[in-house]
Order: sequence, then C-alpha cells, then structure tokens
Amino acid sequence: MLLHHCDVVGADPREWTMPPFGGIVKDGYVYGRGA
Repeated sequence: MLLHHCDVVGADPREWTMPPFGGIVKDGYVYGRGA
C-alpha cells in the first residue's frame, strides 16, 4: 500500500519566494509547504 498527499507541492527552495519549511508569517498569512 502506498500512502501520500497528492495536494502538497514540491519543496525545491529555488521555486519558492519564502522558505518551504519555514512557516513564515507575513501580512496575516502563513507561508510554507503544506500550509
């Protein structure tokens, strides 16, 4: 059996404006992978 989340985007930092694993809060929004 294979379990995974199809709705989570990739985490290549070069493709993000914020760190994907940072959980950055800016202007009332949380930015990060899976947020």
